[in-house]
Amino acid sequence: MRSSAELSFAAKVKLNIAKKQGKVKSLPNSRIKFPTKEQVEKFFSVVKLSRDRAMFATILELGLRGQECSLLDLDDVDWEAGTVAFTD
Repeated sequence: MRSSAELSFAAKVKLNIAKKQGKVKSLPNSRIKFPTKEQVEKFFSVVKLSRDRAMFATILELGLRGQECSLLDLDDVDWEAGTVAFTD
């Protein structure tokens, strides 16, 4: 599993790739500040419960809002394909 800091960096990279592939029309507002490696490491150093660590890692990896993450169910994850389906 990747470190928390790598997840934050991965989110930035994935956004840029999605933009180049035409999957998103524009990148998030430039005023949005991604956490630094040090900030992510400090944050995860105080998050002790594995459930919480998994939730925050998912938020960082996928760029979700807290509410979106809370609505995910294990059935939404295709473990073999490595994808997550978001349904209404």
